[in-house]
Amino acid sequence: MTTTQPRQCRLEDAAVVDPGPEQHFGPVHGMPLAMSYNVGFLETDDGAHRWLPLRAFFTETTRSFRPMEGPAGGDFSLAPEAATGYSGSVRSGRSGGTWGYWRPDGTPMLTFEGTRLRWLEAGFADLEGELIGAGCRWYVRHAEHSMAYTSRPYRIGGQIRGRGVSGVFLVDSAHMPAGKSFFPSPYVDDLEIGWFGYINELADGTWESGSIVTGFSGFQAAVAQHDGRPIAATGEVSFTFDIDDGDPAFPVRATVTADGEQFSWEADPAGRWPLMTHLEADHRIRLGTVRRAGCTVPVGRSHSFVEAYTSRIQAWNKSSAASGG
Repeated sequence: MTTTQPRQCRLEDAAVVDPGPEQHFGPVHGMPLAMSYNVGFLETDDGAHRWLPLRAFFTETTRSFRPMEGPAGGDFSLAPEAATGYSGSVRSGRSGGTWGYWRPDGTPMLTFEGTRLRWLEAGFADLEGELIGAGCRWYVRHAEHSMAYTSRPYRIGGQIRGRGVSGVFLVDSAHMPAGKSFFPSPYVDDLEIGWFGYINELADGTWESGSIVTGFSGFQAAVAQHDGRPIAATGEVSFTFDIDDGDPAFPVRATVTADGEQFSWEADPAGRWPLMTHLEADHRIRLGTVRRAGCTVPVGRSHSFVEAYTSRIQAWNKSSAASGG
């Protein structure tokens, strides 16, 4: 797609980086930590039940505990624990050799020691994880709302509701100018089209992970790594999306080309996230799998969902068709 309009954003850095916790809580490109966004894909040991638990932290508070659950092969629904999960003040940073987020009474919620993490949700989940690769970071310059975003992949296991579970997990951090937030921001308000965070365990025991962002006005980035080796790092991205004709409509596939690599996302037959009333009416999340063209090793366990806006996909497709792009 070509355009004569000035870009709001410009990608200035995209790299595979040290994923250590001090890089999470410390400044990036001179900007403090604004938000931590943590989400994973887990299954019960018998494979019958799936989870997509999500927790957002800010430096002094936490909210948005959204544990999604569903049967194997089915759609997701918001678990009842969302209504009882802790929401309120937190203390964040370092305590001794441990980094993380704690309730005011000292109860740990999400903590990091070296390459290990532990995530506790009282009465619901007790999970531990180990880093499986480097972090994928991109830095986008905006006149009023620049952002550095880093995504870190973990292998994770433990218990949810007392049942054994295992899977993969992303710990993401957004660094922004002091006083700025991701909610609201120009990215959420009108720039983002579709966003993929993914981890793939390949059949040969190696791992891939990445952060792929598609949007308007220069809000685009693709950073990916395979066993710690960079395979893409760029802000020059081309992409296509298809959505189904359902009511409500959901994305079904996407293709992103970046830095000489092509990534394709295919939706699960179900895997749809329920519509949330606090988000825009056309906001969609759906589980699927990202595959990299030329990688012939089969994908085993995968955490890969798209967060997208169907009206923006339609606007992009229309503009792209009109320009011949």
